[in-house]
Amino acid sequence: MKKLVLTLLLIGAVLIPLAFAADKTITQLPAVTTPAGGDEFPMMQSGTTKKATLTQIRNFALPGFNEIKDGTNASLAAVCAAGCSITSSGGTIQATELRSSGSSTWMVTIDAQSSQDGLMSCTTGTCTTPYTIVTTIGNPGSDTNIPTEQAVRESLLTVEVDGHVSGSLTAAQVSSTIIYNTGMGGADVALLLPTAAAGYGFIATVYTAQSFKWGVQAGTNDKIYLIAADGTVATGSNNGYARMTAAVLGQSFACWTFKTDAYDWMCKAISIAGSTFAAN
Repeated sequence: MKKLVLTLLLIGAVLIPLAFAADKTITQLPAVTTPAGGDEFPMMQSGTTKKATLTQIRNFALPGFNEIKDGTNASLAAVCAAGCSITSSGGTIQATELRSSGSSTWMVTIDAQSSQDGLMSCTTGTCTTPYTIVTTIGNPGSDTNIPTEQAVRESLLTVEVDGHVSGSLTAAQVSSTIIYNTGMGGADVALLLPTAAAGYGFIATVYTAQSFKWGVQAGTNDKIYLIAADGTVATGSNNGYARMTAAVLGQSFACWTFKTDAYDWMCKAISIAGSTFAAN
């Protein structure tokens, strides 16, 4: 009997401290230095208490490839290490971390427009995407381009264009621009306009006074319609002109495109004083 009592006392001396040692609050437990995929958590499954690893929980929450958006619904995110960069066909995109265990293929969500989402597929850091990051904004532009901040800012600024010698103008040079003749020499100047299309418009201003003609010329299949001082409109011919003669400092005219059977040009003098503005 004494041996039994002694044995029970010894067992109690071992088990009781262990029981009290295990009874701790979460705040009393030591912090995990670095979580590992094999770390285990208790969970209830079909009425039975079981254990699951961190990897199992992560793979359940993030199956296969992962698509990420931020709170603005306009994010660029990738499954690679936090703060890393991946290179697309149009530039470098900063990525945030989210990656399935063992996956060598990354997936990026580009939410450029609420009506047109696209996926960028990346493998070992090289990505392909239906979108291209561009540093300039064209006219009429493209639904497959994503402009940079600088491109957006520049598109909102009025761009000045040098027009003091004859030459061809690009679409960008007649899109919300000011064309000037500063430095014009002793010869007529005709600036050839691009093929008329929606959204073009510019103002042409005179700084260098000359007795010669200065202005624009339409393309082969485009007309220039001239608005006279009394408001009447004269239809020009294909490949026609709109030029000022003997213009002086500060005089100007404006041109813009408008819808006809396709598109053509409309021009009107803003200030001409003693000079002329005509289809010549």
